[in-house]
Amino acid sequence: MTAKTIAINRGGYLNAAIRWTFVEHLHIEMDFNNLLFNEDQVDYFNRELKITYIEYF
Repeated sequence: MTAKTIAINRGGYLNAAIRWTFVEHLHIEMDFNNLLFNEDQVDYFNRELKITYIEYF
């Protein structure tokens, strides 16, 4: 199975993310980039895990 055989369409980008706030100021986010496998512009599928602390003043 290759990226070309499982691609949804012939181009473009599709990114998705899930964010979970488990306490008031702390967030965990999982990002998925290039889900359409656009091999003409990018050669890879990318995942990111972000931990974010937000404090307003």
